[in-house]
Amino acid sequence: MQRSLKVNIAANVLGRGYTALCGIVFVPIYLHFLGVEYYGLFALINSYMIVAALLDAGFSASLTREIARLSESAPERMRDLVWTVSLPYCAAALALAVVFFLAAPWIASVILRESRQLHEPLLIASVGFGGLAMTLQLPVFLYAGGLAGLQRQDLANAVNIASTTLRYGGSLLLLWSSWRSVPNLMIWQATVAGLTAIAALIVLWRHLPSNHRRPRFRRALLLDIWRFAVGTGGAALLGMLAFQSDKVFIGALLPLKDVGIYMVASVIATNLMMLAQPVSAAAFPRLSQLYARTDLAAIRATFRKISQLVAAAVLPLATVVAFFPEQTLAIWTGNPLVSTDAAPILRLLSIAVACNTLACIPSNMILAAGKTRQIFTLTAIGCALVLPSFYVLTVWLGALGTASAMLGYLLLLFIGYAILLRRLLGSHEWPRWIAIDVFLPQILILVVVATAQTLAPPVAAKKELFLVLATTWAAASIVATLAMPALRCQALSYLRHLRAIVQAAS
Repeated sequence: MQRSLKVNIAANVLGRGYTALCGIVFVPIYLHFLGVEYYGLFALINSYMIVAALLDAGFSASLTREIARLSESAPERMRDLVWTVSLPYCAAALALAVVFFLAAPWIASVILRESRQLHEPLLIASVGFGGLAMTLQLPVFLYAGGLAGLQRQDLANAVNIASTTLRYGGSLLLLWSSWRSVPNLMIWQATVAGLTAIAALIVLWRHLPSNHRRPRFRRALLLDIWRFAVGTGGAALLGMLAFQSDKVFIGALLPLKDVGIYMVASVIATNLMMLAQPVSAAAFPRLSQLYARTDLAAIRATFRKISQLVAAAVLPLATVVAFFPEQTLAIWTGNPLVSTDAAPILRLLSIAVACNTLACIPSNMILAAGKTRQIFTLTAIGCALVLPSFYVLTVWLGALGTASAMLGYLLLLFIGYAILLRRLLGSHEWPRWIAIDVFLPQILILVVVATAQTLAPPVAAKKELFLVLATTWAAASIVATLAMPALRCQALSYLRHLRAIVQAAS
């Protein structure tokens, strides 16, 4: 891997890992100060922040790809491109913010079944300010996409770390103060989102190549990325609709207590997926740049390395959580009732995350090649199948049925991406990817974790539970790394380098 890719992956690991850690640490704090029902309300509204990626309509990914391509051909056009995309994009974001705030009473009545049992003005205010926070994230996504295209994700993550620290630090002060309420937490998140958007724009603009003149709005540049943005945005729209519909259905069909239980399991599963995102986010601009060069050998070598890295990062931990869901929840929440109720849901969601992890690098490969129509078609088929499944299974089995539908959806997407990837990888590379990067590490991880579950003594203390899970995860990670050729060579190279340093020092 080239240094830029390594630096970007390391920066993404640090930035997204910090965000994930804060999210995990703060769940018990929110539960303590807000209670299960109001935490369910807060977490449900907060989960809709991800819908901002849907409203982005593919423009952030388009800006990433186009800046990466311009870095190979015409870097002087980058400032005009950012200016041209920013003007209509930010205007649309502000308009959406007003619409969501004014529509809060109707939105609250749709997404929450128990709205009448809570204080109605509080509920409406929570939803309204949550909508502001969500839409103010849109410019953040856009400018972070621009930094990704420059392959300066170290800067994007520095902004992200500062924003996360400010958001959670302010939330902690609110929870300890007399202003403790869900609407005030949402107001603070909206404020931080606006400040982050300004900071991200300043950082991006200072690092764009200068063309020694004021930027110009160029309609032709907007038209250049429009087709890619429409395809990517359409797929993102349908994908996010399906991916977020579990929250919609549990909010509309189940009591808030069940919503809170589901959200506890969902937070862990979501943060498992974040382990893959640092590599995935660094991979897309790099693959886009290589496709601009039409360097097929480098494309396949890069795909091989990053797909193995993602598998080694996520599959061992997801498998451990799937085999030990109640123990994981007991360590994290310290609440036996919540751990027991959420364990079956967490098991299904962690398996779903494993499927989604295996699909994320193939999807980036397909997008970098510009094959947006195929991704849109696959996502549309998955969305058409999963939405009725969410309703039927949620009514039939409750939150467990919702998790089952999510697992089926993500498994379908992985199979679809694997089929689409065959043309890009070729008849020789594709079977190797399936055998070496997918099945072999997962089979070995299953053997290690199943053996640990059989041999592990029954313990109840948190320290002992944590030691059992950590040891199992470490063993599974080592086995998975050694099973995959690219990672094994990289690990052995690091060991030889370390040994040489030790010998030189002695």
